[in-house]
Formats: sequence, C-alpha cells, structure tokens
Amino acid sequence: WRVTQSLTLQPNPGSWNRIFGLLFLDSPIGSGFSVASTPEEIPRDQNAVAKHLFAAITKFLQLDPLFKHRPVYITGESYAGKYVPAIGYYILKKNENLEASERVNLAGVAVGDGLTDPETQVVSHAVNAYYVGLINERQKNELEKGQLEAVGLIQKRNWSAATDARSKVLKRLQDMTGLATLYDYTRKAPYEDDLVERFVNIAEVKKALGVKESFVYEICSDVVGEALHGDVMKSVKQMVEYLVRKSRVLLYQGEYDLRDGVVQTEVWVKTMKWEGIEDKLPVKTPETEIKTRHYHYCDSFATFYFCSAT
Repeated sequence: WRVTQSLTLQPNPGSWNRIFGLLFLDSPIGSGFSVASTPEEIPRDQNAVAKHLFAAITKFLQLDPLFKHRPVYITGESYAGKYVPAIGYYILKKNENLEASERVNLAGVAVGDGLTDPETQVVSHAVNAYYVGLINERQKNELEKGQLEAVGLIQKRNWSAATDARSKVLKRLQDMTGLATLYDYTRKAPYEDDLVERFVNIAEVKKALGVKESFVYEICSDVVGEALHGDVMKSVKQMVEYLVRKSRVLLYQGEYDLRDGVVQTEVWVKTMKWEGIEDKLPVKTPETEIKTRHYHYCDSFATFYFCSAT
C-alpha cells in the first residue's frame, strides 16, 4: 500500500508481497515501533544490531513454523548497507554451530543504495556530481578536500569526527547544487517522508498494529542517530566478502542517487577481496521497460549481483 496526501491507503501495484511473504522490522531498537525502554538499550554497533535482529527473526520463525524451512531473504536500503550484511554474516556464523533444525534458512541478502564501506564511498561524491554536470571544478576541488578530511579521520579511527566530516561534505554538496534531494538529483521536490509518520501515528492504525497508543513513531530518531553516530563510518565490507562465498548477494542502486548510488557502490565493490571479482561476467540484458523504469546494466559474479536502474 501507499499513503496518500489525505492519509488514506491506495494499492501499490509494485508491492513485493504480490509474490513474497514480507516481514518488516524497525531496526535498530529505538527506531519506529521497536521501542527502547532506555537510551542505553539502543545498540552502538552492527554486532549488537545483528544480535537483536537474529533474536527477532528466530522468534518469528518459532511463532509461525510454516516459515521455518522457507528461504529467507533479508533486504533493506541506505543504512541497511551496514545492518543487512551484519545480520547475514551473523546468521551464517550462528548456523555453523546449530543443528540443522535450528538454523535460519538464509537464501540471500539484498541492499539498495547502501552505505557499506564509507572510507571508499565518501571520496566519490565530488567526482560523481562533477561528471553529471552539477558542480564546477572549483566546487569539486573544495568537496574533495572535505572528503579527504573524512578519510583521514577514519584512518585515525576517530569515528565520530569522521561522521561529522562526511555530513559536512553532503551538506556542502546539497548547498552547491540546490537540489531538492541528493537521493535523486532529477526530483524537483523533496520526498514526502512525513506521510508515513503521520499515518502510523493515527490511533486507529496503532490499534490495528497492536501498538500502544502512547508510542510515537518517528521517521528519523535523533536518539538512535546519536547512539550510532560512531558507527556510521565503520566498514562492513568484510562481511559482504564472507556472504558472497556462502550465500547470494544483490546490490541495486538508483542511477540518480548522489549519496550512495551507482558510483558510490561500484567504487567499493571493486576493492573487495574475493576470488570471483576477477571473473566478473556482464549480463547482456536488453533495456527492458518495467513500468516507468529501465534496467541499464546488471553484472553477475556467480553469487553476487550488481544492478543499476532508473
């Protein structure tokens, strides 16, 4: 479903639940309706996030045994570039020490426009914006200085300051371009994220979801952001390298995303330590129209897929 301006629902013709069983998780604890009793309960790193997600997934499978042996695919976007590899890695490691009947049947993971290897990704914003004609050379050089500052702080393991440096780069890029959003530089207006927030905070909706009326849903939590502030610039690339050896991985991006889109993903994928990277096989896919979208290319690495779409 999609939320309309009048806070009613209309069918989403592209919804995944046409062909999949879907379980949505507000992660980490403290976000959405995953309520944290105290700020101390909110995780500070991806190991804690993965531990909580594993507990949620295994509890769900216990409550509904019909799903026990069905393939599980874990997906997400943006910061899921961190927590999807983290929970995928955690599941595979836990499975090694569990009886077959107790394992989570992980079939694969998928990440859209993800932040996964910040040290590599943060240096790509300026060149991306420059070569699509959104900034000039002087602005590009200015952004690159900020990007290198972020990298230097990462290498010193000054994680919180590195997060601040990256935020400054993205804020400066936003100011330089005057774009409505960095997530899609073709948009003329920002995304209306508040529609979902307003809808799920309606008393009747909370009741239908089994949520206490006193709970308030926030589309973005400052408390959670502060808790994970030092986690933002840490890489989970090594977890992806492990996943592609043991499972299936799909990375997909929108072509016009300047934050963590095609350019930002491709730069870190090329640095992966994995034997399959040398045998990259391009998939010759015709530019097939799907509704109003087109697949431009899709590279396959045996169990690893990298796609760009507009």
